[in-house]
Amino acid sequence: MYPTAPAMSLLASGANPPGDPVTAAEARRVLTDHLANGRRVIPLAPCEGFDYSGTGCPGHLAAAEADHG
Repeated sequence: MYPTAPAMSLLASGANPPGDPVTAAEARRVLTDHLANGRRVIPLAPCEGFDYSGTGCPGHLAAAEADHG
């Protein structure tokens, strides 16, 4: 059985187009690679300024917040 959650396809880091399922073995390999590179957290969506060491997303203003300060 293949996982079909969109997050699983993001773990493939380009190996599968977004939305395509990956096997459990592929997901484990990618997660193991992240751990081997010292990453404690990984983004599940594109994130500018993401900190892999543990704090993750620095936070981003929504479009409405950015327009109104």
